[in-house]
Amino acid sequence: MQNNHKIFHLLTTILIILLGWRTYSTSFDAPFIWDDSGLITDNVHIRSFRNTPTVLTTSFKGSGQVETRSAFYRPLQIITYMADYYFSNLSVTGYHITNTILHIFVALCIYWLTYLLSGNSYLSFLTSVLFITHPVHAESVSYISGRGGILSALFILTGFICYIKNIDTNRKNKIAYYAAMALSYTLALLSKEDALIFPALLLSYHYIFRKRIPIAAFITTAIFTCTYVILRLFILQSAPFRPSSISTIPERIPGFFAAILSYVRLLTFPIHLHINYGKKIFLLSDAIVITGICAVIVICIIAVKQRKQNPLLSFALIWFLITLLPVSNIYPLAFFMAEHFLYLPSFGFFLILARVLLYFCGLKQIKPYAISATVCAVLMFSFLTIKQNYFWNNPVSLYEQSLRYNPDNPDMLINLGDEYSKTGEAKKALAILFKIVKIYPDSAEVYNNIGCCYFIIREYAEAIKAFEKALKIQPNYPSAYRNLGVVYNEINKPDEAIKALSKAIEIDPSFAKAYRELATVYYYCKDYDMARKYFKKAIWFGYEVADKFKEPLGLNNPAE
Repeated sequence: MQNNHKIFHLLTTILIILLGWRTYSTSFDAPFIWDDSGLITDNVHIRSFRNTPTVLTTSFKGSGQVETRSAFYRPLQIITYMADYYFSNLSVTGYHITNTILHIFVALCIYWLTYLLSGNSYLSFLTSVLFITHPVHAESVSYISGRGGILSALFILTGFICYIKNIDTNRKNKIAYYAAMALSYTLALLSKEDALIFPALLLSYHYIFRKRIPIAAFITTAIFTCTYVILRLFILQSAPFRPSSISTIPERIPGFFAAILSYVRLLTFPIHLHINYGKKIFLLSDAIVITGICAVIVICIIAVKQRKQNPLLSFALIWFLITLLPVSNIYPLAFFMAEHFLYLPSFGFFLILARVLLYFCGLKQIKPYAISATVCAVLMFSFLTIKQNYFWNNPVSLYEQSLRYNPDNPDMLINLGDEYSKTGEAKKALAILFKIVKIYPDSAEVYNNIGCCYFIIREYAEAIKAFEKALKIQPNYPSAYRNLGVVYNEINKPDEAIKALSKAIEIDPSFAKAYRELATVYYYCKDYDMARKYFKKAIWFGYEVADKFKEPLGLNNPAE
C-alpha cells in the first residue's frame, strides 16, 4: 500500500511538472516589458555577483537605481536576476524559464501542504493542477518582474510546511524543520514584503486545527518579523510597502471590498483578463462595495462555524482573506486590484474548488460526467493561459487589450506609446503621449517620452524642448539629462552634451548608459583619456563597448 502511495505521488508530481512546463512554454519568447526594463535590462546591479552586498543593503527604484528611501527592497528577486544574467545575459528565454520553474515549485509545495492538511492525495493533486494551469497567474509567471510574488509564495509555503512538520515530527528532526522554517521565512521576507503575513497564517492554522503553539518556533517568527520591520524603517530607511497614492484610508478601503467579488469572478470565470485595473475610488455606499463587505462577513462566519465540522474549508477561507490583506490598500498601492495579487490567495480558492469537484466525482450517478467536467475545466484553464500568453508575447496587443477595459489608463497609454516608438512608429506614439499630457500636464515621464519620439523622427529642437520641460517638472531626472545629452551630441554640440551627461551621472553614479554616451562624446572630441575613463566605467557596470572603440583605446581587456 505504501509503495502504491509513492508511485502515485511520483506520477502526479511528474504530471504537474509537465502541465506547468507545457502551459508556460508559450511565454518563453515574450520580450522584456514594462518594469522589466528598470529591474533587468537597465539594472546594472544584476550584471555581476559582486554587487550582492549593494543589493542586500539598499533599496531600488524601478529604474534599477540605488535609492535609500525607495520602498522596493526585494534583494532575493534581484539576486535571481543576477543568476539569470550570468547564464543567459539578456536572452529573455532564460528569465522566463526561471519564472516557470519557480511556478512549478510553488505548485508542488501546494500539493505537499494540501496533503499534510488533508491526507488526501487526490485533493492535493487536483488543487495543485488547478493552481498551475489557471490563467489568472499568467501576470505573475509570464511577466518576469512578477517573480517577487512567486518567490514570496514559494518560501511562505515551504516555511508553513516546515512549521507543521516541526510540530508533528519526532524530536530527532525538530531542529532541522525549525531551521528550515526560519530560513524559508527569511527568504520570503527578502523576496517581497507581503511575507509579513506569515505569522498570521500560522495563528490561523493553530486556531482552526486546534494545534498546540510551539513557543520557540513562534517566538522566532515574531523576532524575525520585528527585525525585518526595524531594518526597513530605520536602517534601510524604507517602508515595507511602497506608497503610490495620496488618497486616505477611508478612500482606499472600499476599493478592496469592490475587488473581492471581481477576484472570485476571475478565479471562477477567468475571462477579460488584463494587466492594469487602475486607481479607482469607490464609496462605501456603492452597491458593489456593500456586496463585497457582505461577502467578507459571510466568509468569516462560515470559517468560524465550520471550524469543528470542516476545518479544511475553514482554513481555505481564512487563507484567502489573510493573504489578501497586504493588497487591501490599507497601505496605498498602485492599483485598487490586480491579477497578480491573487497568486498566493488563490490556493484557498482552489482547495475549495477541488473539494467540490471531487465530491461530485464521488457520486455514482454522475461520476463519469463529473470526472469529464473536471478534466475539461483543467484543459480549459490551460488553453486560456496559453491564449493569455499570446498577449505577453506582443506588448502592443497586451497594452491595447488593457485599454479596451480602461481606455484612459495613463500607465497603459504611456507603455503603448513607448512600444510604438520602439517599433519606429513615433508619430503614433506622439499622438498617444499628447493625449496623456492633457490629462497629466505635470508628468516628467511623459515629456521625456515625447522627447524620445521627436528624437526618433529627427525633430531635435522639439526633442530638446520636451526634455527641458521634463527637467523643469523633475529637476533630478537622470534619464532626461542623458537623453538631452544624446540629442546635443547628435546636433554636434559636445559641450552641452558633456554638461547634460555629467549631470545625469552626478544624480545617478551607477547610470551606465550615461557613462557610455559621455565616453562616446569625448572620443569624437579626441579626448581619448576621458573617453577611456568613462568607457571603463560603463564596462564596470556591465555594458559592452563597441569594437570600434576597444582597440584604439586599449579596452580589449575589461579588467584593465
